[in-house]
Amino acid sequence: MRKTRMLGATGTALVAALGAGACYDFDGARQRCSDEGRCEPNVAACTPVPGEDLPDDAFADTDCDGVDGQADAGLFIDPMDGDDDAGVGTRLAPLRTVGRALAMLRELDGGPRHLFLAGGAYDEAGLVLDVPVSLHGGYAGRSGGWRRAANRVAMFDAGTLGLTVQGLQDAGVLMEYVQVSAATATGPGEPSIAVRMVDSSGVRLRHVTLAAGAGARAPLARQGTRAWAAPTEAKGRAEASATPIRAWVGRLSPSPAQMASNPRAAWV
Repeated sequence: MRKTRMLGATGTALVAALGAGACYDFDGARQRCSDEGRCEPNVAACTPVPGEDLPDDAFADTDCDGVDGQADAGLFIDPMDGDDDAGVGTRLAPLRTVGRALAMLRELDGGPRHLFLAGGAYDEAGLVLDVPVSLHGGYAGRSGGWRRAANRVAMFDAGTLGLTVQGLQDAGVLMEYVQVSAATATGPGEPSIAVRMVDSSGVRLRHVTLAAGAGARAPLARQGTRAWAAPTEAKGRAEASATPIRAWVGRLSPSPAQMASNPRAAWV
């Protein structure tokens, strides 16, 4: 009887199928309904396990709320099916961007500590993680019922600086099932950094891929009408020793012999 009420929206098709003597797959229909976000999680067959349901590698829903993790302790983000204007961060009304979720958390005191990320591409450059919240990728998103699997990675790929973690001291922050990529730099002396840690500690990375592009060459160092390129990593010391210049700009410091031979030089 419970199953019949649950599938009432399919009334006409169901009556026709049963009238023709056909068998109806109640369990399959219920699963499709849940996967498409049209039904509440089916908790009847789930036995809750005492304790907090933290996202784990078994992807187990131990508190029987329909997701791996505690649904009411986090915000849901779906880059394909979310909405930063109308969304509120729930399973049925997810946000679209991590940037919007972080902005919401900065306005709260003691808010959610987890971001549940649907797999897919997040075109968000220069994100700053400065609130104590963990990033959990691997979810199927709203259309997939927020089921979780290892191949549903949240991919951040925009700009030469992917993500900055700032001001989080032993905050218990975890990043998992996430990929952060940084583009190859083009501006003079510009670096390419996937994740930058600033004044932070205790940040854990699990099942995370970090990929940085190539950094750009440093600008030329000039004195008068002559110019010398800053030394490369491999040949810097040899070039510095062989080139009689008065000013050197680069990643390698001059040798004591160079400084002694040019006591009035400006070494930068």
